[in-house]
Amino acid sequence: TDMVMCCFRRKPFEQMMIRTPHIAQRLLEMTLDELDAAREWMLVLGRKTAREKIASLIAIIARRDAALSMQGMRGPLVFDLPLTREAM
Repeated sequence: TDMVMCCFRRKPFEQMMIRTPHIAQRLLEMTLDELDAAREWMLVLGRKTAREKIASLIAIIARRDAALSMQGMRGPLVFDLPLTREAM
């Protein structure tokens, strides 16, 4: 997977967050979404059978794909599963 990493100096970054509260709010929302996803994944890994884990993984990917594409969960949802059976 390709990735671009950006590094910011702390003080200028904090100042930018103060000057642009809408960006600070969006960053907080994104961080909380990632935290929710991590919590959900921890539950999947800890308390389910292998079959339930696969079903949960597919549901997580589907919800995330729908949220990113701004579709919501209305009607049938079709998405590409970017993992092989072995990777799951």
